[in-house]
Formats: sequence, C-alpha cells, structure tokens
Amino acid sequence: MMVARRALAALVLSVALGTTSVTAQQRGFDHAKHARVFPSCTTCHAGIATRGAALWPAPATCASCHDGEVQKQVQ
Repeated sequence: MMVARRALAALVLSVALGTTSVTAQQRGFDHAKHARVFPSCTTCHAGIATRGAALWPAPATCASCHDGEVQKQVQ
C-alpha cells in the first residue's frame, strides 16, 4: 500500500510539474466525484500497484457507466 501511495504521489507531482502528457479532458476529470464510487485509486489506475498494468483506465471501463443511460456519455 505504501508503494502505491508513493507512486500516486509521484504521478500527481509529475502532472503538476507538467512532465507527463495529460490531455485537457484528463485534467478536467472530477476525481472527488468518482472517489465516492471508487474508494481506491487502483480501481482505475491499476498500474500504480501492479507493475506492467495500464496506468489509465480503458475507455470501455468508463463507458460501462457513461453509456448515455446510467450516466452522461463520455468520449
């Protein structure tokens, strides 16, 4: 768990410093709103805790709720 927190802190710092490639849409993502549904960062960001796993969620993961019926559809 400590490794995951350190990795997340490093990711946050790198985004804040602009050293990663983050789109405007990702910067506008409402983490606080989604934290009520997903209490662990690794739910969407498995790569923080599991070496080799994807850091960003697959579009299909988001689309499972954001299908236009359950939640507003997203790109």
